Amino acid sequence: MVTNELLETKFFIPSSKSNLVKRDRLVKYLDGGTKKKLTLISAPAGFGKTTLLAEWLERTELSHTWLSLDQRDNDPIGFWTYFVGALRKIQPQLGEAATAILRSPETDFEFFLTSLLNEISTLETRILLVLDDYHAIAAKQIHQAIAFLLNHLPPFVHLVIASRSDPPLPLARLRARGDLSELRASELRFTAGEAELFAREVMKLNLSEEQVESLQTKVEGWIAGLQMASLSLKQCSNTSTWIDSLQGNQRYIWDYLTEEVLERQPDCLKSFLLKTSILDRLCGSLCDAVLQQENSTETLNYLDRINLFVISLDDKRYWYRYHHLFGELLRCYLQKQESDRVSQYHRRAARWYEQHQLIDEAFKHALAAKDWELAADLVEKEACKLLIDADLATLLTRLEAIPHEIICLRPWLCVYYAWTLWFTAGDIAGARQYLQDAENAAKAKAISNSQPSWTNHPLANEIDEFWANIAALRSYLSHEQNTSEAIRLAEDALKIVPQHNYWLRSLVIMNLGFSYYLLDEWERSEPILAEAKKISFRCDRVDKVNPAFIGRVAESAINSLCLQAEIKELRGELGEAISLASEALELATQRHWLETAPGLFTQAILGKLLWQQNRLEEATKYLTQSRDRSSPLKKSLFSTIRYIYLALIRQAQGNTSAAWEAIVIAEETERARNKGFNFELPSFLSLDLAKVRLWLARGDIDLAEVWAQSQQLNIEDELSYKYELHYLTFARILIAQKSWKSAMFLLGRLQQITESKKRISRVIEILILQSLIYRAENKLEASLQCIERALFLARSRGYFRLFLDEGEPTIELLRQAASRKIHPKYINNLLEACGKTPTSESSRIEVLIEPLSDRELEILQNIATGLTNQDIADRLFISLATVKWHTSNIYSKLEVRNRNQAVVRARELKILA
Repeated sequence: MVTNELLETKFFIPSSKSNLVKRDRLVKYLDGGTKKKLTLISAPAGFGKTTLLAEWLERTELSHTWLSLDQRDNDPIGFWTYFVGALRKIQPQLGEAATAILRSPETDFEFFLTSLLNEISTLETRILLVLDDYHAIAAKQIHQAIAFLLNHLPPFVHLVIASRSDPPLPLARLRARGDLSELRASELRFTAGEAELFAREVMKLNLSEEQVESLQTKVEGWIAGLQMASLSLKQCSNTSTWIDSLQGNQRYIWDYLTEEVLERQPDCLKSFLLKTSILDRLCGSLCDAVLQQENSTETLNYLDRINLFVISLDDKRYWYRYHHLFGELLRCYLQKQESDRVSQYHRRAARWYEQHQLIDEAFKHALAAKDWELAADLVEKEACKLLIDADLATLLTRLEAIPHEIICLRPWLCVYYAWTLWFTAGDIAGARQYLQDAENAAKAKAISNSQPSWTNHPLANEIDEFWANIAALRSYLSHEQNTSEAIRLAEDALKIVPQHNYWLRSLVIMNLGFSYYLLDEWERSEPILAEAKKISFRCDRVDKVNPAFIGRVAESAINSLCLQAEIKELRGELGEAISLASEALELATQRHWLETAPGLFTQAILGKLLWQQNRLEEATKYLTQSRDRSSPLKKSLFSTIRYIYLALIRQAQGNTSAAWEAIVIAEETERARNKGFNFELPSFLSLDLAKVRLWLARGDIDLAEVWAQSQQLNIEDELSYKYELHYLTFARILIAQKSWKSAMFLLGRLQQITESKKRISRVIEILILQSLIYRAENKLEASLQCIERALFLARSRGYFRLFLDEGEPTIELLRQAASRKIHPKYINNLLEACGKTPTSESSRIEVLIEPLSDRELEILQNIATGLTNQDIADRLFISLATVKWHTSNIYSKLEVRNRNQAVVRARELKILA
């Protein structure tokens, strides 16, 4: 549950009442434990754990924060959202990057915690964080994450856990390391002196020392038992007889005393206690709504004054809760006496929470009442926001809690369910079914215009929005069967998606551009992808747009920039590709999305592009910055891609074992990918193709041959863009088998296609492989002609690994080419990059070694007209930072330091007129 609407009372520290017994010995013990990682206060209910902590925090000078837990916090997303919320009470900006990770439907909590710990480490003060009622947590995933947190906590952070039982954490290890401070029931029990003070000063009982001692012995120092006994004694005529008759274990005492307390209350107060026991937290107006009366605030104040098991949750005495065991007893009584009315009380509570915009609480009570129509209403009100906020885990949980027969009657709920299934699991079958249910429901039930506008736009119309969603999602679902059909549906969707619905429009446009990209129709793909990016800038400049949309539209912009970068790289425009990927990275970084799917996509592409330029350390940074912490999207294609290219980098660095370690992680990641629709990107090496390259590099031709046989590849197969990398890999296998003729035939066919489609980087790769075949056939002149053309195409584009990854035969060819003065400067750069001795034939080249990219030329032309960087950014629909990045590249390539020098130098080189 990633939402801004957190229940503030969960962060309130219970007030420490001045008339309670001060427990100096325990407060001193707690002070001493703050130098350790964890303080555990473990004891049954009624031993004063929460009261002690409230007293301690009131007296400590350390910065502290508090989180009260309950059963609903077993949702890991919700737990960690509130956990970060508690920390923000100390430092409001803390956890922004980490919280972004929680928006992913496949969050890895170890990765999330690493990000959070890194942010915590920047604090400059000691802090305490109390988790109260931790026994409510049963989720194994949360316990594992807390254990990880404890293992890596900075020394200035201290965690306090209060629980009725020992949590399943590595307590023995913490104890052995001296990292654990503990308080248990034996320490929490009242001493004789504390019991006497409590009876006389707090409960105002006139008891003798012997009577207090007897009572203390009977309840065994159990504070709740002593409190309840004192309440009964106030109304008892024969104190000594009552105390003498008290016997049995704590459970018996609890049952006996609570019944005595409850049954002795006036009927009106007893009714109040029972009916409001359904509430986790109480305030006057909420209780009035449940009871349908108007004096609940006075009643709560009275209960507080007489210490009748209510605990204040804030310093204004507005919010309260019942003592947990007392609340359990009340609910048990209520169920026995008014089982037919309990649902009615929950329904009233749900309506109150709904009116006060506390939808989480409202939904919980609607479910408890089994009021499915109300629950469905509540989901409909919040579903759009949850979808736009990418809080898909919460949305899916709520939808799953409502019976299918209720959902399928509501058109919008069906649409939300379909989107959620697609985004979270790629569940095409499920999404299609709910889209069909949505259409059926829409035909059977007219859609009203009461649906909240997705964009806050005055022209928003629910009917238009509804059918636009249907069309948009159908275009995505069609990819599995037919990309051409996906294009048709996307084009149809654009005709009905309202112009002001920027998020939905950006999704459809990005999908349309992606479809053309898959079909190798780049001339149509690129302008469409560029349009998807521009929408995010338009969205920023429209006042009526819901702020949440601005962020989500950026997701389409990032994905579009990444796809454009891939197209540029294949066309040989490597510098421009890196520029686009860097712009995507900037957007992802601004929104703390580096650990989401768009962020991983960006990092995977940057790593790949920098690898091509042999900037191995920079590439490694993007491919491994979350490696040691595991991927936040274990089921993401982009996670697999990062490890594939990391393996190639390790191989390039001569570390074969590390390369295969990366492959093993990639295999594990791939196995974890979901069972829904798994698209592949034809511009990236797949896991199998990367393994084949590594096998060939170490001479394992047999394994490579087995792969080729399993794919049933043939040199006369029909070739397509989608499987181009497969056939290039197959050509390498044929070369390793010394099947020169077959390899050359296949490469010739591939060359014809790649040249016609202007896939320059693949043309370069093919020419290199052809030169190796000619060299093996002792056709040196033909070999040099191929390598010369490859060098000519690659020289101005900055490609390195295309040559270097082919090994020693290519190095020798480069040396021979240099001896004939074929691009000597570039060859020297290649040889230096792989640690080989450069030739002595190089000479200074009087033109640019790396020409300006199209975007750099465009920016340079604008600079020459006198426009400022901001003017250029506005004109070209790019960010200011991107303009500065391009300008820096221009200065570097022209070997100048400022704008004026750049313009003069460009004119000298006749780049500018």
